[in-house]
Amino acid sequence: MPLALSDPARDVTTLKFSDADGFYAELLQAHEGLDSETSALLDSQLVLLLANQVADPATLQACLRAARAALAPLASHPTP
Repeated sequence: MPLALSDPARDVTTLKFSDADGFYAELLQAHEGLDSETSALLDSQLVLLLANQVADPATLQACLRAARAALAPLASHPTP
């Protein structure tokens, strides 16, 4: 049975931590000085580390669906 994002126990789109701006600043800082390939590798490593911390397959699936859905507007306007 598909997991609804409106399920409060699995709501992956509502902000749940207190310093989102601080985390975003740290994320940008972690990318400073990296070329695009190394930056993509950093993102991949971070995703795998965070997925390991989450550990719940249903939550990870909900996150994947939410991330993909957020890209839907971009898919309708591909970059040349």
